[in-house]
Amino acid sequence: MLYKSRKFDIRHYLLISCLNGVVRAYWYPEGYIRTSSVLFTLKRGSNLFVHLTNDAIQKNSEEYGKYEKGNKISYEKFQLYLDKNVRSKNEKNIFFDSILPQMKQMTINAVKATYLNLDDKKK
Repeated sequence: MLYKSRKFDIRHYLLISCLNGVVRAYWYPEGYIRTSSVLFTLKRGSNLFVHLTNDAIQKNSEEYGKYEKGNKISYEKFQLYLDKNVRSKNEKNIFFDSILPQMKQMTINAVKATYLNLDDKKK
């Protein structure tokens, strides 16, 4: 899947704390979509600006920020894009009702799978 013919990734924040052996995870309610500066094509296989969305790479592109400020969009703007371009008749809010809950569940599973290793004082 591409966003307006460009690669993207989804960024979300989670804070994990461990105090006195108690591990807590805090899911931040917002995140963002990070986009590439250059339209995707298989013919540009070695062009990092086509394939890698991280800021350390993208900020060096002459086209950085051409489409979105800082090559980032909100979840809300991404949902509007999905509504117009991807959504089937039976699906509404595919990002908020399907993708984001799956991301949260995967994060919960990852924390559960590793929380016994998060407290360095237990080693």
